[in-house]
Amino acid sequence: QVAPRPPTGRRPRRVGGRAWHIDGWNEGEVSAFCLLVGVCLSEATADFVGNFAVHAGAHLALMPYVKHHVTQRRHIHDAQGGRAKPDLGEPTQIKLCPGDVVLAHQKLPHLGVPNCSQSPRYQVYFRLRVHRQDRIALPWLDDLFLPFPPLAALDRPPPPT
Repeated sequence: QVAPRPPTGRRPRRVGGRAWHIDGWNEGEVSAFCLLVGVCLSEATADFVGNFAVHAGAHLALMPYVKHHVTQRRHIHDAQGGRAKPDLGEPTQIKLCPGDVVLAHQKLPHLGVPNCSQSPRYQVYFRLRVHRQDRIALPWLDDLFLPFPPLAALDRPPPPT
């Protein structure tokens, strides 16, 4: 996916909150892929230049919410513009130079920040899947690192309950 972000001109007072999304959920996909890979094609070394922004660690905290919506067959994004989603606050705007790569877990809530610079920001995204991705879709809701065996073996905090 080539993701241009043209200049918008005006800097918002706040970004984040409920503006986040999890890729694939708008289409009803539980686990459409495993890893999002973003490659920066133009400089994004300041805030509000069309940055990729993340709510770091929120994929762990959101798992009970996500699992509830999946088991109830409800979309995580509601028709009222996301008002039912948790407010995750201000995201971290990732600063990148051309050629830099960012890796993001598929279930990491993220968003694109408005571009208040004079130039368009370009980034390209790849979505990586494991073989037989469909077989891990539901079990993955209990173990965020299921598709990543080397990471699954690391000592890490248990998921929130």
